[in-house]
Amino acid sequence: MSKKPDKIAIWNEILHGLRGVFLDRSFYLELRDGSRIEKLGPNKVLIAVLSESALAECDGQNQLDIENAFTAFFRRKMTVSFIHDKKRLWQSILDDVSDVIDMGVYFSLQDKGYIDRIEEDKVVVAVFSQAIKEQCEKKYRFKIANATSDALDRKVEILFVHGAPRIFIKLPHRDKPEEVRLKMLHDAHGDIMSIVDNDALFRQVSLPLEKGGWGLNPKKLTNDCKDYGVIAVQEALAAVAAKPNVIKPAVYFDGGLKRGVFGEKLAKGADKLGIRHQGELLADRVSERAPE
Repeated sequence: MSKKPDKIAIWNEILHGLRGVFLDRSFYLELRDGSRIEKLGPNKVLIAVLSESALAECDGQNQLDIENAFTAFFRRKMTVSFIHDKKRLWQSILDDVSDVIDMGVYFSLQDKGYIDRIEEDKVVVAVFSQAIKEQCEKKYRFKIANATSDALDRKVEILFVHGAPRIFIKLPHRDKPEEVRLKMLHDAHGDIMSIVDNDALFRQVSLPLEKGGWGLNPKKLTNDCKDYGVIAVQEALAAVAAKPNVIKPAVYFDGGLKRGVFGEKLAKGADKLGIRHQGELLADRVSERAPE
């Protein structure tokens, strides 16, 4: 049985080799004390970074230097991507408020609560219990919000949602051709606007953040469906929802559409029902082109 690589030792050795020469001291210290290897694959590395400021620096030349260091270490081409370490961030926030909240609530939030996503001025926290959600909203919202603001170094509001707001709705009939799936949607709901208003996935992402949605405007989704095709937009939403490392799913989805990550716009004069000319499924393209 092969021994699992020691990710902590590997990351420490790589950072040690980069310090001073390639990484300035403050950035090196932030990575040393607040980052870890989340995933280590044959040719890909995912680094979780605790500090938002450090995460912002993990691009350009810094990313290239870190990738080169991994490539030299493993003697094969390695690519590196970075995510916000929301798990450690959440634990540090809970530790900061542990002396002012009920211990039962603390352990419930520790065991089954998590930061789902971080917006510019809002942080969405998912909790497993409606009772815990209500207790947090009534008694601990401001305490947790203040601790979160201190951790992020900016003023943020906390939104508690019951359940898993990242949206785990499974798209039905994915084994059928796009044209068949689209016809089934039209038969069930009517025109594109009615599909957006009534289909489970579209309705979920249209909900506001505090109700577990992404806050996407139904009118915008309707226009997206006209531009890219209903099935293409459904697949894109499902693909983003399946990526827990995405911090801002609505922004990621919208940016991905504009960059062509999820497929090209329909040609002018295309079928008004919203069928894409391309026959390939979105899931394949997303896995190839979208960042981790």
